[in-house]
Amino acid sequence: MVSNANGALQDTIFSNILQFRLATAIVNPSLNQYGIGLFPNPAEHFLTINNLRVTDKWKSLKIINGTGNHIKTNKINPGSTMVNVEIKSLASGLYFILLENHKGITVALPFVKQ
Repeated sequence: MVSNANGALQDTIFSNILQFRLATAIVNPSLNQYGIGLFPNPAEHFLTINNLRVTDKWKSLKIINGTGNHIKTNKINPGSTMVNVEIKSLASGLYFILLENHKGITVALPFVKQ
């Protein structure tokens, strides 16, 4: 506490603003467990994800780049066993497709964009 010229007490309060960025880990169940295929890899224009089992109820796919930045999200139609993904607008580099099912299980599929 500090007093001013009139003898009044003043409190000086300091505040630090903390900023946190949380990263979530991607737990990648065995792709053999789900039998999912991704081709061609590397690719230029389109990727095909196949062997999706209807019983796994895949609901969405996200593309993230090698540094974890979200690029785009697509919904997967119920009952789909194959999905084509357009990637021609992406810059060359390493990316991941994150498939998520109705239980919140995420499978990461790495690919290289030429």
